[in-house]
This record gives sequence, structure tokens and C-alpha cells, in this order.
Amino acid sequence: MNRSMNSMSTVQVTTIDAPSKALRDTTLALTLAVTLAASFWGASSAHAQDASTGKTREAPLDATQQFQLTPTDRELPAFELLHLSDGTWDQFSLEGIPYIVNFWATWCAPCVHELPAMNRAYERLEDEGVGMVAINVGEPAGAIKTFMQTVPIDFNVLLGSQMTLPNWKVRGLPTTFIVSADGKIIAEAIGPREWDNPAFIDYMLALRDPGS
Repeated sequence: MNRSMNSMSTVQVTTIDAPSKALRDTTLALTLAVTLAASFWGASSAHAQDASTGKTREAPLDATQQFQLTPTDRELPAFELLHLSDGTWDQFSLEGIPYIVNFWATWCAPCVHELPAMNRAYERLEDEGVGMVAINVGEPAGAIKTFMQTVPIDFNVLLGSQMTLPNWKVRGLPTTFIVSADGKIIAEAIGPREWDNPAFIDYMLALRDPGS
């Protein structure tokens, strides 16, 4: 299991090519993830002065900075993947509303760590015109369903493969893409996040307007 450093904090990422490494110390991985999340969110706001009172107040950072989202601007790659339950999805399935697209695996400890927060985010967003989908990176459907009996995933799960990853430019797990309502990838994040944070929810809700 590798960890990558960016300009704001250390984010834990599992490399894709060796799932056995991620299984060697799951407990340690989860402990590190919790510690990193706590330190990150504790330092994710800036101070500003309230013009009406003259008192110092905390103001949230821009969402792309606060959540370490890397802005991008590219078209969705062509794909056609089986849904875990029924049917198939392709790139056109992600048009019309904003989407959170998460690449994950059951053997990826940081992926598992962030799933509860993703479920809570989906509970908040599903009736508000924002979609969410998890693309598994090549595990059998039966193994995923068994895993979900212990760790539920409340949103759509697609069956990807190693061949899916280069099309999306996935370099590590978990990787999450933000897709605009007009079907463009506008931001990405490598490593786990607290996706149910209210500021991120507001960010996604604002994307419902293509002109935002």
C-alpha cells in the first residue's frame, strides 16, 4: 500500500496492481485514514472578518481547495459496464444530472473507510438531482454482493475491470470524479474524503445548474 503526498496533506491511496498488499494490514490502514481525516477537516477553514460586526469568523475555503479536488475539463470516456443488479450503463447514463463517480475495490482499505460517508452523502443527494455510482475494478459480482452484506453500498455499483482504468486515467484507489450535468469530468480526487461534509453537499447541489 502506497501513500501519496500533495500540497495540502497526506492522502492515503492504494495502488491498483497488487491487492495482496492492501490486505496485509487493514487495521493499520483504517487507523491512519481516520487520523488523516481528522487532521484534514480540522484545518480546512479560513478566518474572515464579518463586515457587519467587525468580529472574526470562520469562512469555508473554496470547495475544490477544501476537499483537495483537482479541477479538470475533459469529456467522459466511452464505456459500457454491467450494473451489479441489472442492465448496463454507458457514458450517456451520466448525462442530465451531476454525478459522483467513485472507483473502488473491496480489498482497498481506504475505499472501504470512505463508503459510510458516501452512503450518507447519497442519502442527502439522491432526491435532489445528484447521482452517485461506484465502479468496482474487476472483482466478481458474487464477491461484491458478499462484501455488501457487511458493508452496504446504497448507490449504483458497476462492474469495471483493469481495462476500464486507463480510459478514466485512474492511478490509484480510491479515485473519485465529479461529472457535470452536461457529461464532462470537472474535478477529481485521489484518496478518501469525508463526502458527507455539508460544504461538499452544497458544492454538488450547485452543479445542478449547468451554468453554475
